[in-house]
Amino acid sequence: MCLSSIDLQFDPSNCGPGLSILEDNTHLRRIAPNNRAHYTCRIATPGWSKGKHYWSIRINNRGSDGYMTLGIVNDNFDFSKDNYPGLSPGGYGYYVHNGHAFISGSGATFNSNVPRNGDIIGILLDLDERTLTYFNNGQSLGCASGQLAVLSDVIKYFPAVAFYELGHWRVGWETLAYAFGAVAASILLAKTAEQVIGEKKKGSIRQEFPGEWLGETLENIEKAAKTGDQSARKAKTLLNDKRFDTDTKN
Repeated sequence: MCLSSIDLQFDPSNCGPGLSILEDNTHLRRIAPNNRAHYTCRIATPGWSKGKHYWSIRINNRGSDGYMTLGIVNDNFDFSKDNYPGLSPGGYGYYVHNGHAFISGSGATFNSNVPRNGDIIGILLDLDERTLTYFNNGQSLGCASGQLAVLSDVIKYFPAVAFYELGHWRVGWETLAYAFGAVAASILLAKTAEQVIGEKKKGSIRQEFPGEWLGETLENIEKAAKTGDQSARKAKTLLNDKRFDTDTKN
């Protein structure tokens, strides 16, 4: 199992009008009043054309109606116009207002359990399986899009979020990008440390593993480790220590 993380930030060079980026590019808010237009901001990454990628974003304030969208866009996305992930060709989005999934301008019912303030929305982009899966507070909402257009090193996808009205997104320690090895990301995200140890680790790891984290998910352990929690950092280190892998002989 390989579990690694990087800090993500909003990208000022790919951000629509009426949006403000604060706090070392980790906090995005719409400051212009509603003018019946969606404006989008990209999260700074080099772009992905293959592999599995997971990130999550906290909704600080969804506004009165939740007119927010999050998903992925490609290189051709125009941030200067009324646009959002899932509206333009090659884009995919999850609409916080009603839980609909949008693909290239076409929307369909996806999940009726719409996100609220404080919820952490996770996105798993699996370019090997060509799927896009959403999570709410660690619980899978299911696969919203299958058969993503994939053309290695030609089509690149970028995380993005959009506003139609005033509201707040936040990234930083709450935004995690995971690179997974042989363990399928969609399964691993839902696992607690106890489950992972039982399935993938030797029993001897329990002699060192902090007991308070056994019942927590890997995502929660990662988030706590990023804030400086020493026991969470130890738990993360042990879970990544190949000495305790069940397929390791030594």
